[in-house]
Amino acid sequence: MKRITDYWQTSAAQPAAAENGRKSRTQLLVTAALLAALAAILQSAGGLLPGIGYAVSPLATLPIALAALLTAGSGISAYVVTIGLLVLLQPGELFIFPFTTGLLGLAIGLSLLMFKKKWVAIFVGGSALFLGILFLVSVLRFPLFGPETVPGVMLLGGCAGFAIVYSWIWTEVILFFRKRLPFFR
Repeated sequence: MKRITDYWQTSAAQPAAAENGRKSRTQLLVTAALLAALAAILQSAGGLLPGIGYAVSPLATLPIALAALLTAGSGISAYVVTIGLLVLLQPGELFIFPFTTGLLGLAIGLSLLMFKKKWVAIFVGGSALFLGILFLVSVLRFPLFGPETVPGVMLLGGCAGFAIVYSWIWTEVILFFRKRLPFFR
C-alpha cells in the first residue's frame, strides 16, 4: 500500500539544476515556436494522411505540454501559435485541437509547472479534456461521437472516466520525455 501512496505523492519537480533561469528569452521563444510548429504538423496529420494520420494527431499534446513546462508564457504562446498555424494548414482541425488535444497538453504542462504533483496534473488535465469535449458536444454541437448521438449520463460518465485515464497516460509520457530531453536538464 505504501508503494501506491508514494506513487501518487511523488513530486514531479525537476532537480534544482533544471531551473529556467539559465535559458535566455530568445531560446525560450524559439523553442516554443518550434514546439508549436511540431504540434501543428502532428495535429494536421489526421487530415493530410487519412488512416495513419489519425493515430499521429493525438501526439500534438506532447509539444504543447513541453512548451508549458518551460514557462507558462511559452505554453500559452505555443498553444495560440499552433491554433494560428492550423488555420492555415488544416482548418478542419480547429474544432478538435483547441478543445481537446491542445487543451490537455496545456493543462497538464501548466499544472506540472505550478503544482509539481502528478495527481494534480492528472486531475487538471482530465478535467480540462472532459470540459473541452463537453463544450464541443453540448455547445458547438460538434458530432464527436457520431451524427445521431445524444449526450446522456452514461456517455458523459464514460467520457469523464476516459478523460482521467487518458490524462494519466499523457502525464506519464510527458514526465518521461521531460527527464530525457536535454533542454529540461
